[in-house]
Order: sequence, then C-alpha cells, then structure tokens
Amino acid sequence: MNLATLPPAYLFFFTLFSISLFSGTLAFGDKPASVVAHFIVGNARSYSDDDWKNDIQLASANGIDAFALNIGGDSWERDQIAKAFGACSDLGTDFKLFFSFDMSSMPCASTQDAKMIRDYIAEYHDHGSYYLFQSKMFVSTFSGERCLFGMGDINSGWNSAVKSQFPEDIHFVPYFSLDPSWFSGLTVTDGLFNWDSGWTKDDKDITFDSDKNYISNLGGKTYMAACSPWFFTHYGRDTYNKNWIYRPDDWLFAARWELLIANREQVDLVQLLTWNDYGESHYLGPIKGSQAGSDAWTNGYDHQSWLKFGSEYAGAFKSGHYSNFDYNRIYLWSRLFPAAADVPNDSVGKPDRWNLTKDVLWAVVFLKQPSTVSLVCGSSDLFWRLSSGVWKISLPLRENCQVQVQVSRNGNSVADFKPDGFVFNMNPSSYNFNALGNPNPVVGGDPDNGWHTLPEVIDATAYPDWDVGGGSLPVYQTSGVDNENITRAVIVLPGRNRDCWFYWNVMNNALSNATKSGAVSGRDSTSIMGPCFFTQPDMKAGAAHDGQMIWGATTWVSGHESIASPHLSSFAVLDALVDYYMDARAYPNLRTVVIAGHSAGAQMTQRYAALRRSTKNDDRLHFWIANPGSLCWLTKDRPFPNATCGGVDDYKYGLSGHFPGYSAGDWARKGVVSRYNGRNVHYAWGLKDNGPGDTRCEALTQGSTHLERGRNFISMLEALEGSLPPSATVDWVEGVSHSNEDMMNSEAGIDKLFLYDNAPPNQSLPQLRTSGTARSMISWPVYLMPAISSFLLLRS
Repeated sequence: MNLATLPPAYLFFFTLFSISLFSGTLAFGDKPASVVAHFIVGNARSYSDDDWKNDIQLASANGIDAFALNIGGDSWERDQIAKAFGACSDLGTDFKLFFSFDMSSMPCASTQDAKMIRDYIAEYHDHGSYYLFQSKMFVSTFSGERCLFGMGDINSGWNSAVKSQFPEDIHFVPYFSLDPSWFSGLTVTDGLFNWDSGWTKDDKDITFDSDKNYISNLGGKTYMAACSPWFFTHYGRDTYNKNWIYRPDDWLFAARWELLIANREQVDLVQLLTWNDYGESHYLGPIKGSQAGSDAWTNGYDHQSWLKFGSEYAGAFKSGHYSNFDYNRIYLWSRLFPAAADVPNDSVGKPDRWNLTKDVLWAVVFLKQPSTVSLVCGSSDLFWRLSSGVWKISLPLRENCQVQVQVSRNGNSVADFKPDGFVFNMNPSSYNFNALGNPNPVVGGDPDNGWHTLPEVIDATAYPDWDVGGGSLPVYQTSGVDNENITRAVIVLPGRNRDCWFYWNVMNNALSNATKSGAVSGRDSTSIMGPCFFTQPDMKAGAAHDGQMIWGATTWVSGHESIASPHLSSFAVLDALVDYYMDARAYPNLRTVVIAGHSAGAQMTQRYAALRRSTKNDDRLHFWIANPGSLCWLTKDRPFPNATCGGVDDYKYGLSGHFPGYSAGDWARKGVVSRYNGRNVHYAWGLKDNGPGDTRCEALTQGSTHLERGRNFISMLEALEGSLPPSATVDWVEGVSHSNEDMMNSEAGIDKLFLYDNAPPNQSLPQLRTSGTARSMISWPVYLMPAISSFLLLRS
C-alpha cells in the first residue's frame, strides 16, 4: 500500500483520539509528588548486588523515585533487603526504598508477629536510602485489615507493629481492603493506598471514581493511587488458584496516567504496579530473578518499553508540566490470541473475565512532524494522516496475521516494520492473555537514502564518537555491567544495511534467551559491542556527522579505508576494538573476544580473520562466520571456473590483485593462509539458506547459493591440509535459512558465541586488578523492543 498516493477519499479513521496535552504545558500547582514502583522481594531470591544496582538504575532512569519493597514471611528475604539497601547506598543516587509488608504472606495474629515488622523498621530507621515522606519513614502494606497482632483492635495492633518504637517518625500508608466508609475509624494510618485503582474490573473504561471515593473519606490524609498497564494471572487449583484478567482495553496505561495527571492536586503519590510481579503480568522491569511458577505466560514477554512509555507521563505528574518532545515514537501492545478461543488442553482453563477484552492492537503515537501512520494485520488495514502531537490509534485483529507498521512523511517512507514474532494466532496452544511486543528498534531513514539518527536500544549505551586511534565512529555497548566481571566480549558486525543497533539487539536477545534457558549461567560476564560503519548517505541523512569515519557503499565489508579523514581501514577499527577489550587494565578477567558476523557482517569477519596482521592474543580471539554471501578463497582454484570472469581470485574473492592499504606488505598467500588456518574460526550455515547472496560472477564461481559456497569452502579447507584446521569448527544448522536471529539463537550459535573457549582461563593475561571507576557510560536505554509493547523510535 503506497500511503503517499492514496487520495483523501480513501482515508478511513478507526478509533482515533488526540492527546493534545503533550503539545504544551498545563497550569498545575507546585505540589510535590512522587512515583514509586512495587517490587516483589520474593521474586528476587537469586539477586546479586549487581542485579539490585541494575534495577535501581533502570528504574531511576525512567522517572521512578523509589521501590516499595514487598516483604513476605520468608527469612531469606532479610538478606536481599540488605543487598537492596547496600546497592542503593553504593550508587549514591536520589533513588530510595521503603517497606510494603505483604500481610497475605506474613503472620499477624500474635504479639510476636509484630516483632518481625518492628525489627525491620528499627534496622533501617536511620538508613540514608530509606524513602521519607514529610521527613518521616514511609511504611506501607499489601492487605492487613484483619491483623490485630494479639491486640484488641486494628488500630492498637498496627500501632504496636509499626509506630510503637518511633511514634513521631513513621508515616503509615497501607493498602487495606476496606470500604472507604470505614476510613474515619482508622486512627493509626496517615493515609491509604488504593491498590485496586489501577484497573477496571468490569467492561467500562477506567475512571477516577474509585480515587474520589478514597479521597473524600480520607479527611485530608495522604492518598497513594495505583497505575498499572495490564493484569493476567493463570495459576491452577493445585498452586495459587488465581485465574483471571482485569480489562486492559482502550489504552489502559495511558488512560490511567491521564486521569492521575488531570487530578494531580488530589494525589500525593503514584505507585506503579508493578516492577516484577510476573505472576500477574503487570511487570515493568526485566524478567529475571526467581519466578513463582509463572514462566509459561511470562518468559519471552518483555515489558520494558512500558517503562519508557510510563516515563513520558511520570515526568508530567511529578513536575506539573507536560514536556515538549523532539522525537517520533510509536508504542504498540496487544494480546495476540483471540479472547474467545477455546484451548481444551490448558488444564487451568479459560481465565475469568475473558469476555471483557477485545481483540485489538493498541498504539500511542508521539509525532514531532506530521506523518501518515498505517497499521496492518492481514485484511485489517487502516491508516491515519496525523499532525504533530500525541495520538491514540488501534487496529482490530481478526485472523492469522503478522502485524506491520508503516510510516511515511512528505511522500517518503520513514519506516516499514514487521515485529518479529508479533503474529496474531487464531488457534493458541494455551490461554495466555499476557501482552506481547517486539524488541527490535526501528529508526527514521533507510539503508538506501541513509539513516537519520542512532536509535535507543534497551540494555545498551550508544557512544556516538568512539575513539579508534585517531578516528571515531558510533558503537553500541552493553550498559550497566562491571568491567571486572567481564570474561567474554562479543563484537557483532552489521549486515549490508549498516543497522548496527539491530544486530546489537539481536545478539543481546540471543544472550538473554541463552540465559533464560540455562545454557549460559548469567549475563553480567558478557559485554556486547556493535560498531557502526556508516556511509555517505548516512552523513547526508544525519546519523553520521563531520569528523567521523565513513565509507563508500560496502567498502567497509572488505577492510578498505574510510573516505573521510582520517583514512583508517575498517579492519584497523576492529584491531582497536579487540585491543580495547584485551587491555587487562580495563578488563582484568577477560578470557575471550568473539568477532561475530552474519551475511555481509560474516564476509567482513572472514576477511578480517584472513588479513588481521597481529597474532597477539590469537589464542583468545575467535571469529564466528554465519551465512556469508561470498568468501575470500584461500586457493586459486574454484569449484565452478568461469573463463570469461576476470579477477576471480582478486581480493575480496581471493588472495590476488589489489589489497586494502591495511594489508600493504603483508599479503603473501602462503603466510596469510597459514596464519588464517591457525586461528579460532567458527563457520555456520543454515541448511535452508539457498538464497543467491552475492550474484557477481566472482562469487558464482564459488557456488550459486550461500549454502553451496559454504560447503565448497569447507571442502577446500579440508583439501588443503587433509582435514579441517584443528582450531576451526563448522556447524550446519537445521531448519534455518538466511536469518541472523535464528542463527544466533541456534544451539550452535549459542555455543560458539557465548560458551566455546579453547583457551585456559586468563591465558596470557597478567594478573592485574584495577582500582577506581571504569569508563563513564551515558545510558541510552532501548525502549524499542519490549515484549509487552513494541516501541518504534522514529526520527527525522
């Protein structure tokens, strides 16, 4: 569908709302306000100090001021609470923590039960990282309206548990499941939390009515409101016996935020539900820690884009002003199975209230410039011509189909996006009412006309000007990790589209999947870097700027020099990145560096492995070459000779002719082949990769498809020395064609990228320990990829 050429008569609007609030500022008062997030400590049993630090930094970067630590009755939770406060102190930020005692888990019948709560309060009473409200220690609960702690009434009971030690220093704002008409009798509380205000339990849109009822009965006490994007739980009778949804329709998260901002003067705090309650599907943070049997409907359903989406509103709630924005973003989320579908094999059964939700894709669009936006899924195909501002749009889902997003501006395509895995399926295998999205970022521009800017990527820091020995180029690097913990670095090279952010993201997803499956023990020991080899169109479009290295077309793939000063080779760039990770002063425990590429990136990896001049650290350097379109052949013979094709053995297809300046004086075939065959080179081809790849005659002498060239190249290697070089491996991956994602996520890909290491730990590595701090990282979080919502970053 060409959006730009359709006449206005064909314009069809479906469920379009404008949120004009973001186009300017609102006249709010100066009332201070906070946004906090509910954190289930029970799901953090396996947390390390770094896990806590990473979560705190991520929450803080997205407008959250504190975690409400949900504490249960398990004794091990005390150690995790200590780790949380220790991490908060070590970071030295303004982020805080407070207690929310979970009385559905903690005992509260006897006076001894109150002691557990008093001990927590006494231990952290003067802690610098404890959240204070009106200069008092803020304490909350989940439930507790039936708790007497051996006393005669609720006020006496809770006073003994919470306030008896420090009667003037506690601000007690619990959630009690009571009718608001009872609030006037609660003398022990300083306010109340309205847990259920985050959702609607009937078929109506969410309103502020529940909040009004609370506020009118609180008599001026503190009011804490809830805000949540989703709710689905699916536990059977043999576990927690919870199986229902709350209605998430009509852009619930956005609608709730709008109500809270419009009524900001009546709301003291907003508590986001939740950071990590996986069992109820309303988590905003990364999926990690220890789930309580919710893996079946949670794993693979990342929700982190809701963090960024929520931060758009959290800033307005706290400051009283909607900020002007200078970007284009589309947030998408949806359940991807029909609500009415029957799944007889799901023993838990269809969730209660299943009929309250519609089969719809929800979207909120932030536009800096007027644009035409299209949402497509099968025969459901709608588009809107939108002016600058924030818009809500939606698309009915009614058949097996792949979601597609298209954006055009001034007649030019800005984005054409099909989220991987975002497929509506009419015949699900289980009742999974969780929300799904796609992690892959989309940025304004295209590879032919040039990329406009560097997109944000979850878990990555984008460095626009990484120094590589006199020149600079953009790179993405894993953020939030301690250099001393890094034992492995993966440098992933982009394909011919130069979309380095996409390849970094796919590699990071592969690491996440390997960690979830148990193949890799943890993420904190691996650093991923993705260099960006931009070209002249990228310079004109805006992603590259004056002073950076840029290349012509695909010359970077074969190691040629930058056409912008300084004239450094793309292989010299890789030398610098390898040296950076091999520096024991920066990475004292690193043992392995992997250069990884797929398709054009694999061509670059293979040619770099052949021409890399230095042999230093060869025992710790590995090359992963997946589905290359052509290869640098090591012999002059070809399996399919072509007498009419000149330069068959010229570099980049062979080892004759003109070499890049990087290899001046170092291109004798015998020496290159010997050095290459002594390196740790890992080849991988998908057994369904029958695409032609490079169609030049030089490539066709190697074979007619990616797979055929691969088989012929391996045969050539074996013929050279009678067998595959001892440090080389080859994997033939079943069921995979020309897919970087499938190759990286395959068992063979996981093994070579994140596990394989034939060097002893710290071989050739001086035993150095560094002191002080590592390189400063300015975080550019990835908000384009969450499982709950697909967030596309679009910039002109």
